[in-house]
Amino acid sequence: MTGNGSWGGGFLQQGSFADGNFLYRLGGGIADVTLPIFPFGGSNGFDYEDRVKFGFANLRYRVPDTSFSFGPRFIYRTSDVALDGEGPVAERVTDLVDRIIDEHQYVAVGISAHIDSRNNQFTPTDGINAILRYDDYSSAWGSDQDFGVSALLFHGFHELGESWSAGAKVRLEGVTSNAPFFMAPAVDLRGVQYGRYQGDTALSLEAELRRQLTDRWAVVAFGGYGETFVSSSKLYQAESGIWTLGGGVRYRLARKFGIDVGLDFARGPDSTIFYIQFGHAWAQSMD
Repeated sequence: MTGNGSWGGGFLQQGSFADGNFLYRLGGGIADVTLPIFPFGGSNGFDYEDRVKFGFANLRYRVPDTSFSFGPRFIYRTSDVALDGEGPVAERVTDLVDRIIDEHQYVAVGISAHIDSRNNQFTPTDGINAILRYDDYSSAWGSDQDFGVSALLFHGFHELGESWSAGAKVRLEGVTSNAPFFMAPAVDLRGVQYGRYQGDTALSLEAELRRQLTDRWAVVAFGGYGETFVSSSKLYQAESGIWTLGGGVRYRLARKFGIDVGLDFARGPDSTIFYIQFGHAWAQSMD
């Protein structure tokens, strides 16, 4: 639950079988979330409500003696969307997205390829986690709209001696022309409000430097750059020059598993944002 009344819940099951040669993940849940939208390049957004039911399942084959795996994906989701804004801007948005107001279902069949050589799943300091995926939402599978969603996610880590380590993140996501506005990718950087910069394609670059002070305590410094591109959307505008900078502190909560908790402060083009971290700050985009 959050302070604006959003709530959600669900379940997740993941594991492996056949001597670890096959990896699986499945889950589902429901949510009622209030999120911002910033249409037409404006700095003042308004909220929309999305009541969601979702389910997903992934299966990957891991090539023996390698860090590479690949396999199919399935996604099911219903969204009941309502716009909360008023005034001329909200009316323009309503006219553009009227076809997806109220409840619709979105069903995708996709494929993904993964490389994962991290030295720790929760707080890595060395190795690579890279994901390439494509999801095809089609009426052939029961989707109310036909469109595609693609993503390239790269996270690289390297130890610089006993006390220092560095990391880099590249996130490139895109959607085809008929995608609903709430699936448009957004710049994903510490210091940028969720959904502040969206487009048909979004690029997020972030680098992080970590200094281990003791067995338990560490500090991090990070900076990032983001950009959006628009080819067909009438709702969003291309944005560039999105720079962020910040720092934080980490505490090793569980040394056996390498799990950190911490606090980050990040400054972006519009505001300063405070984060509570569990594991690495990029954990949500790693898999």
